[in-house]
Amino acid sequence: MVELFVARGMSREDASFVIQRMAKYKDFFVDLMMTEELALPVPGDTDNMDSLKDGCTMFISFTVFGMLPIIGFVCAGALVPGLSQHGLFLVACAITAINLFGLGAFKARFHDRQYVRSGLETLLMGGACAAVAFYVGRAVANLSGINELFALPPTPLEEVADPVGAFRM
Repeated sequence: MVELFVARGMSREDASFVIQRMAKYKDFFVDLMMTEELALPVPGDTDNMDSLKDGCTMFISFTVFGMLPIIGFVCAGALVPGLSQHGLFLVACAITAINLFGLGAFKARFHDRQYVRSGLETLLMGGACAAVAFYVGRAVANLSGINELFALPPTPLEEVADPVGAFRM
């Protein structure tokens, strides 16, 4: 703190004296350090409650939007029982894309009101993040020897030749 006051034109001796005086008043001194030394805003009386509300809102948002692709995957499998895993994956990707675009368009309502641009931006960023997460998951599964998560289903001929899957990897 002394260096800050010296940088603003006080002598070192005066700055030390001022700091010693202000240090007697703990709350005042902490607020001063936060604003001057750390460049942080001083929290208000309701900031703890606001932070709790913000945290709960984020948790609920992540939970709801995070569950939408999974719900789509499960519902598509229930509504169309013959759909392959690849088909279910594509349905989940489509539902995720629609939700990301919708989230971005909704976000624009509070920001710049450019709904299509914001929707596409969120779709592209979220899609890129999902792709990275998918390929990281695939790499970890391959490194740990769990290749069946990403294996293609056996053909009917392979099912007849190996009904219990003993020779498949």
